[in-house]
Amino acid sequence: MNILELLKKHEKTKNIKIYLGKEVIEDPYEKNVSIELQNPITIQGFVYNISPESIKWKYEGLIPYGSKTIICDKSYINLFKLAEKIEIDDEVYTTFVNAEKGFEIIERQDYIVVTLSKKP
Repeated sequence: MNILELLKKHEKTKNIKIYLGKEVIEDPYEKNVSIELQNPITIQGFVYNISPESIKWKYEGLIPYGSKTIICDKSYINLFKLAEKIEIDDEVYTTFVNAEKGFEIIERQDYIVVTLSKKP
């Protein structure tokens, strides 16, 4: 039994709403583009806070306090890469992107670990 199945069995998962975006051209002459959010896709995942020590040492203060980490099914990896907005308990997040490595998504055999940064 993997860790994700164990968390689901003990009902430790939360609903996570993932909003994908679509670019809309507002003015074709000036090339103004806005993002239109689509209907949310709700998934289940285990959510926990990133500790202040981890923000200071591991992420070198790059992500704001209140950021979270999610453990969820591996099939959602592309959703997190395309997400414009991620909502957990009425708070808004985005997938953390490191300038050197790209997305902060760790792939394991049966699940993924995704780092989310809080949107101001």
